[in-house]
Amino acid sequence: MNTKVSVTKTTTFTTRIDSSLKARLERIAKFEDRSASYIANQAIATVVAEREATHDLVATALQLVDQADVLSEADVDNWLAAPEGARFPKATPRTLGMKLIYLDTASVGLRWFKQFCSERSALYWSVARRTLQVTTDAIKINPNSGRQFDDFENVFERQLVKTAFSLLYTVQSDNIYIIDIRDQRGLRSAAALQVFTKELRQKYGL
Repeated sequence: MNTKVSVTKTTTFTTRIDSSLKARLERIAKFEDRSASYIANQAIATVVAEREATHDLVATALQLVDQADVLSEADVDNWLAAPEGARFPKATPRTLGMKLIYLDTASVGLRWFKQFCSERSALYWSVARRTLQVTTDAIKINPNSGRQFDDFENVFERQLVKTAFSLLYTVQSDNIYIIDIRDQRGLRSAAALQVFTKELRQKYGL
């Protein structure tokens, strides 16, 4: 019986990192009984996979702009101000006159944003919430102030200053649709994002 072995093609990639980070990387590699290049490759693969999963989430959000249930800005603000463990608001049919709207796709990012920031400290969480409010207010004044996200012509990214997060949003029919609160460090699970996106597509028949 012949058994075929799949071999992954590799190439050389050169980059510069801090000497202290290199030492920490080599220490982890020693504990794992792996090469430093293997550990670095795994870390890069994780970041790339998360970015690609976010890209798919954004593509799904653009299909949901005109048909999906939404989260109002007031409902999101109230949930962010509520104690940890408060029930996440349910997406509901949109109403006329809404200016800034959170799409259903933003729920996973909102949950992670609140969990991460509130666990740091009460002060950090207070600052993060204020930063989110200031950023959404700025977007409402100048919707095109964000930079283009990936290859999406009408999707913008706006940094939440002094945090590791950013807002992904699109502007259509005079409404601002928040697609995601993205952890720019790429720490979210790509697999979990893929499952979430798949569930949304099933929910809305995409």
